[in-house]
Amino acid sequence: GGGILTLAGLQTLTGTYEDPVKIDIGTTAGINGATFTNQLTIQTNALLYVNYNQSLVISGTLTNFGTFEMFSRDVSTYLGGSGTVENRGAAVVYPVGNGGGVGQIRLQFENAADGTLRVATNASMGFYGNSAAISSGPIDIQDGAQLSLFHDGPPHDLTLLPGSQVTGAGALQLYGNNRLITDGDVRVSAALRLNDSSLATGGGILTLAGLQTLTGTYEDPVKIDIGTTAGINGATFTNQLTIQTNALLYVNYNQSLNVNGLLTNLGIVRLFSRDASTYLGGSGVAANLGQIEVLPIGNGGGQAHVMVPVDVPPNGAVAVRSNAWLNFGAGSQLTLAGTFDIEGGAVCLVENSAPARDLVLQSGAVISGQGNLTFYGGNRLNVSGNATLAGVTVSFTDSSAVTGTNLLTAGSAAVITLDHSLTMPGSLTILGTLSLANSSVVLTINNNLTLGAGGILNNPGTIEVGSYQNNGGTVNGNIPVLLGATGMVLSNLRLLPGPGPAHMVKAPPTAQAELVLDWIGPIGGRFIIERSSDLVHWSQVNVTVNRSTPRHFEANLGYVSPGLQFYRLRLIRN
Repeated sequence: GGGILTLAGLQTLTGTYEDPVKIDIGTTAGINGATFTNQLTIQTNALLYVNYNQSLVISGTLTNFGTFEMFSRDVSTYLGGSGTVENRGAAVVYPVGNGGGVGQIRLQFENAADGTLRVATNASMGFYGNSAAISSGPIDIQDGAQLSLFHDGPPHDLTLLPGSQVTGAGALQLYGNNRLITDGDVRVSAALRLNDSSLATGGGILTLAGLQTLTGTYEDPVKIDIGTTAGINGATFTNQLTIQTNALLYVNYNQSLNVNGLLTNLGIVRLFSRDASTYLGGSGVAANLGQIEVLPIGNGGGQAHVMVPVDVPPNGAVAVRSNAWLNFGAGSQLTLAGTFDIEGGAVCLVENSAPARDLVLQSGAVISGQGNLTFYGGNRLNVSGNATLAGVTVSFTDSSAVTGTNLLTAGSAAVITLDHSLTMPGSLTILGTLSLANSSVVLTINNNLTLGAGGILNNPGTIEVGSYQNNGGTVNGNIPVLLGATGMVLSNLRLLPGPGPAHMVKAPPTAQAELVLDWIGPIGGRFIIERSSDLVHWSQVNVTVNRSTPRHFEANLGYVSPGLQFYRLRLIRN
């Protein structure tokens, strides 16, 4: 009929209702398989519940100002039909036992700003088939409870409007191709789980709080809220990801965090290594205003892999904890103006892969700790500002290089090692140790080399410098030589078997002796040695010149006759 049917008292409803129906104030009505084709209204302080394993079919509109209840676990209950639901009161799903039954929603469901959708402790509620949910009010998923968008029929969405929030210690789960849509800024403190190909999308900021284990794809901007701990089990963020102050985002063992937008870290990002490997990758970039730290798990060979550019401003920090391993792989770059601490036993690698990449040291950057930093392949240390190595061992291998024209200071506990020739365009101060691996290594420093008091220079090869100052350090091997057109320095004259004075030797008056001349000259240089007894008339000495390093030469002049002899060295110019 055309009139409104108002039901009061205690009711158990079955059958079909084609007229508008109201469940009156103070009424309790149970559903045992009823269909409503028109308007169904639950008044304030009224209760409508769906009995165990029963269905409520709505072909019109259900508007709830009171309480609507369903049941789950050892039973299932069903809300379906071609109609819609507007919840302006309380819609609640309760558990009965511990089974696998679900309170099932199979139609369009709107939770209004003045409504509450609640999944009670340990209960299970699910959206199926052609359903969809829109919420501008609170959704409360209590401890042990689950609210799920199941992979059943066409994809369906849960749309969160401005002002909506999802609270509780339970779980919000999406499966299949279903979507969580943020049409405004929303906060979710229930555990969000994006399974299969489901995703979070929309223009609003999704703020995640509580304890989270994140999977799936996030296309909307995401914030990890203050005080939140979130683990990554293979999650991808295509928009902005922000870790707030005092928040922790960690990548679980053997899992990946993929950033295709901007990752801004104000808290802590944690990676693991050794018995596990973890990955920070993607096509995006990371701005680390907080701390990125790498921890060891056991003693295996796994690494924490960074494969995106990371910018560390003055207040930011990177910490590789004792015995942990960090690897900067293809696609990465570290730009450092803050601190990079590599603790004892820890290893940081800039791996040999294409394309080559930079570790950029900006003004004020400090690399500290007792661990090891090794450059492989053609990777580069770019000294773009005055920076300090404070205690770390830095090794350059393969064809790795140093760029940048500023000052790099190696502190008293720092060690720099080179196994190949390279050029430093800037300046270098050694308060710790600089070691060249062998006689074939040539280190060219275009500006100044300063060897501080207590500094050690282990140089079996050649060090060429624009200028050189030794403030009380120790040189083991060859002294640095100045860059120049010839750069020739007579370093020693030796009488065999005993030593003689440098540059000029008077032979013994009664016996012959072998004379050996040592000098430093340009790489690839050709030389003439000449002899004179009066410093006026000179004659060439035919000898073989041997090279001990690319810039260190010697010649055995053979036996010299008694009497005063003078020798001079000339460079043959092409």
